[in-house]
Order: sequence, then C-alpha cells, then structure tokens
Amino acid sequence: MAKLNIEYINIVEKYLVKFLESSDDYLDFWVSDEIGGMACISYDLFIDFDSIRYCVDNKISVNTYREYQEDTLERYFKDPKNDYRDYVKEKYFTNSFPNFQNWLKGAR
Repeated sequence: MAKLNIEYINIVEKYLVKFLESSDDYLDFWVSDEIGGMACISYDLFIDFDSIRYCVDNKISVNTYREYQEDTLERYFKDPKNDYRDYVKEKYFTNSFPNFQNWLKGAR
C-alpha cells in the first residue's frame, strides 16, 4: 500500500474517532469496504466521509446529523407522490430535500 494511501486512511480514522467521541455510536463497517466512502454507524445511520469531515470541522454532533437524516426521511414519506411507482417510471419526486449544510442553515 502506498504511503499516501496509508496517511489518508489514518486521517479518515482520526476524523471518525472525533466524530463519534461525543456519542455512544460506533462504526459498523465501511460500505463495500471502501474506507473514506460511506460509513454505516450503529446499524442505522449511513454517512459519507465528506459529511463526517464537515461535522468534525464545524463541531456538529452525530445526533444533529441523525436529526437531519430523520427529518429528510420523514419529509420524503409524508408526500404521497413519493412512492416506488414514480421511481420505477423514472419520474422525479416533487418534494425537494436540502443537503446537510443547507438544512443546518434552516432550509427545512
């Protein structure tokens, strides 16, 4: 493994430890074993590394990210137009969902 890759993995692990230190959550696995990609946290939270990094750099807790994820899912399932049949028909959903950073700024 190249030295640069080892350094990257070490940085990813440091960010992950910092992200999880204020909660009882833990890393279950990296999706597709791709360290620095999508992490599965405590079997119910999926978060990409860029969001983990953003949370650590801006002192945002795991619980705040979890609240964002739950709010987005709740908003999705409240709209009866968002169902599997529309997805299969390749229609776009009518409800828009803010990304995490905009959600933090109040776009809810």
